[in-house]
Amino acid sequence: MSWWVLANLVLTAHIALFAFLAVGVLVAAAGWLRRRVRLALVFWFVLVVTLAHQPVPGCGLTVLERWLRSKEHPGWDREVSLLRTVIETATGARPPAVFDIVFPATLGAIALYAFSRYHLRDYASAIRRRLGRS
Repeated sequence: MSWWVLANLVLTAHIALFAFLAVGVLVAAAGWLRRRVRLALVFWFVLVVTLAHQPVPGCGLTVLERWLRSKEHPGWDREVSLLRTVIETATGARPPAVFDIVFPATLGAIALYAFSRYHLRDYASAIRRRLGRS
């Protein structure tokens, strides 16, 4: 198996993570996750870990993909962010750089709304019950 194929697998995982989070935020905002507690816990955990990692320079998946591709083509680098590359590939239009900030911020705001509307009270009640038993 070549390095390029491995890099494509990492890229596929990266895009799948984007899709999981984007669809998950919309599903959460619709209230569907409220009835699926285990899935909601997995989703919120993945979202929090991903958002906490955002300020850190260099996404781990991007760094791994770049390293794998450089094994076959030294000096390889993507011109724009993965998000803008995917959008350009899908639509043919190149979005502006501000899209790298606006899109995640919008998803974050929707996620905050969904969490506070559907889950915050439930989790706070569960924590109070647990603390009351101790």
